[in-house]
Amino acid sequence: MITGRAFGFLIAAFILYLFGNQTQVGWLYVMSALMGGLVMVGWLIHRGTLKRMTGERDFDRDTFHETETIVVNVRIARAARLPIYQLSMVECCPLASAEIRDHRLYIPVITAAPLRYSYPVVLDRRGVYTFPAVQMRSAFPFGFFRRAARLDIRTNALVYPEVKQIIRFPLLDHQLAAERMSERAGHGGEVIGVRVFRSGDSPRHIHWRSTARAGHLMTREFANEHQPTLTLIVDTRYHRSIESKFNGFEYAIKCAVSIADYANRLHLPIMLRHGDERVPAPPGHIVWDAMLQVMARIQPAPTPLENLIGTTMHALHVVVIPQPHRSDDAALTALRARGISVSVVLIDNVPFGGDDEADRLYTALRAAQIDAVIIRPSEDYATQLSAVSPAITRKARLHAETDIS
Repeated sequence: MITGRAFGFLIAAFILYLFGNQTQVGWLYVMSALMGGLVMVGWLIHRGTLKRMTGERDFDRDTFHETETIVVNVRIARAARLPIYQLSMVECCPLASAEIRDHRLYIPVITAAPLRYSYPVVLDRRGVYTFPAVQMRSAFPFGFFRRAARLDIRTNALVYPEVKQIIRFPLLDHQLAAERMSERAGHGGEVIGVRVFRSGDSPRHIHWRSTARAGHLMTREFANEHQPTLTLIVDTRYHRSIESKFNGFEYAIKCAVSIADYANRLHLPIMLRHGDERVPAPPGHIVWDAMLQVMARIQPAPTPLENLIGTTMHALHVVVIPQPHRSDDAALTALRARGISVSVVLIDNVPFGGDDEADRLYTALRAAQIDAVIIRPSEDYATQLSAVSPAITRKARLHAETDIS
């Protein structure tokens, strides 16, 4: 693109030519030709500017967690013998907060030897990010023409949620050995289903109602009671804005991951349930790396809490609700009535312009002897999670025969 400087030189050259034509003074013709020639030379040199550029980008580590500081390394080189001079570059880092994403550089010269540039960045928010193309501008050699180009250095980054270590969580700390149950078949007291009767099975375990329906003997199948399984339910209903990272949904994700980290340190298997169907969770036990990847991606979705609770057989449940509703009391109370130990984490939405439904639901849950805690965003959520006060800690009851049938 031609600049005002080039227009100025061309106009001046034309005026000198007119004066020279009127006065027949030779040096005026020389000056006119020199100024016009400079513009032409500038155009010829400028044509190759910003072509054949290469770049690379990497980081000083492989995994990223929200609020951590990492270093981004950028390398740019010229894949040609002739160098490029007077280059302006804008590197946009989507990992940083919006106010400090753009890094502007002025580079005197770029040759075939890579130019290395590194900068630190505080990871602002969990999620999946793709770096935009590097914006480059140059007006070399004389500022007569300005050229812009985009250097696409394809780079993706997955930022995990912030994980804070909590020092205790009563639901996971006070379980008796008999409650340590998984969904594998065993010889415990927790019924997880029915199956065809096999030789060697105890006649006392025959499930007569299923036998009548199937027309052959069916027996109860019991859980293996040497290892507990935690079902972590993340309610994804959230109707407020999430443009800012300071919202109830993001606090719910942080709380859920911190609880999962505590369970992982206790070597408890975890099953994850959430309502964002775009990011499916594994149907069985989830490993820690997969947990972080799922929790980094999920977004609000209108799946009802009742659908997430379902008919699970595990004795330990933690339910994290980012935008509590008083109507959630029914689903959580029904879960407790099935003999399942439940802890509910409620996010207070008042600081985000919401209502006080969290306090109302908390009161109802405590009246139903369900463990609950309200996370106030003004305080450290790890400290609040560690201070959960259990309503009643007791052994999970056997499921009623009618529940199985």
